[in-house]
Parts: sequence; structure tokens; C-alpha cells
Amino acid sequence: MASAWPCMITSAEAMSKSPPRDRVAALALLVLIISAFFAWQIIHLDGFRWDYDEGPYMMAAKLVHSGHRLYSEVYSAQPPLFISSIAIAFAILGPSARTARMVIVAYSTIGLLAIALLARELAGWLAGLSAAVLLAITPDFFLYSRACIG
Repeated sequence: MASAWPCMITSAEAMSKSPPRDRVAALALLVLIISAFFAWQIIHLDGFRWDYDEGPYMMAAKLVHSGHRLYSEVYSAQPPLFISSIAIAFAILGPSARTARMVIVAYSTIGLLAIALLARELAGWLAGLSAAVLLAITPDFFLYSRACIG
């Protein structure tokens, strides 16, 4: 399918022109970047956070896990998926700060992958890989991608 703009090449067109070996190498590198980010964050979940928000979010999830109803018995300023997903993780792995932070690492890893794939769609594999690396090493993302803050 041709691009709407004659001077632009879509990523689908670019991918069809690049050798399969290049695509496999780029995909393998993306998997390596995402896996390294995930492993690093999971290994470094413990430790005190200098932020108040972790406590109320974890307590809200613990109350939901204990059977209290979200929004009627438990206050939350976040959409239901955030607290509910932490409560589900508490049911599976037990309520702890480490468990809540694992949920956040999972969401952050999904976000990192989404940014990489979006950049790849817009500008090719080099942009996708660059976006993943740059976002992963951004100080705020790096810190908050393992803190239970909505």
C-alpha cells in the first residue's frame, strides 16, 4: 500500500524492503533491551521510597483484596484497573510492597515496549530501539517504573 504522502515511506514498506535477517536482529535487540530493563527493575524492588503515595495505594489494594468494595468503602482517585490489578497480585503472591512494585514494573515494561513499537511504526527499527533505550534510562521513568505510584 502506498503512503498518502509521496515522499514518505511507511514502516510496512520499509520492512518489506529490509532483509529478514535485519528484522530478526532488530527484534532480538528489542527483546534484549526490554528484558534487561525488566530484570533490572525486578531485582531492585526493595528499599525505602521517598514518596508518600505508595502507602495509600498499597493499603487501598490490600483493603480491596480483603473484600472491601472499591469507591464505596475504599477511596481511590485512580481508575479501577490500577488498584484492582494490585489487589489481584496480592491474592496471587501475597500482600507486600514488593508485590505491588512488581505490578508497576510490569506496566512500565508494557509501556516501554509500546513506545518502542510506536517509534518503529513511525520511523523504523532504529527509532524504535533508540526510543526504548532513551526512555529506559530517563531518570524519572527509571525511578518511578518500580514505585507503586498511580
